[in-house]
Amino acid sequence: MKKKEFWSNLSWVLNEQRYESMEDFMIPSDIPTFLLYNTNDLCLNEEQFNALMESIGSTEKFYIAQNDSEEIYEFDLPMSYNDYQSLNLFSITYLASNKFDWLVIIDENLESGMGILAAKDEIIDNFMSRYESAIHDIQNLIAFHYRDASRNPYSMDNLIKILSLWHGKSIK
Repeated sequence: MKKKEFWSNLSWVLNEQRYESMEDFMIPSDIPTFLLYNTNDLCLNEEQFNALMESIGSTEKFYIAQNDSEEIYEFDLPMSYNDYQSLNLFSITYLASNKFDWLVIIDENLESGMGILAAKDEIIDNFMSRYESAIHDIQNLIAFHYRDASRNPYSMDNLIKILSLWHGKSIK
């Protein structure tokens, strides 16, 4: 798949834009999303990855792309976490299904990285039912920005921007 085709298929969420950091993202408010924090740099952490794999099923393929690479990698599901983590990812990373009905964006701009899952409500619900650390992660995201505010005057503004990307249901 060519990179232009990849971006075009994700125009429902990305408006065919490339972003340089999480604070730049502009996802339409009618698209359900969920914030993922802490990621493992430019990879999901193991619990996040396993919850995503369980949520999307194992019969499809998915793609991984990066801002600073022209290659689009295609993988069959299921994929092991070790295989996923062994990829040499080096810039903002995008994981998307071959149906382009879900997208994960990961940026390492915070202490270990964060991401956004954008998908239909059903996929978000399936993910949240399998991802037990969801509320803990959001608490850690807020705590990180609160601690960071003493040295970074824009930290709270960045937190507000990041939290504005969360569209959907509350955590139970």
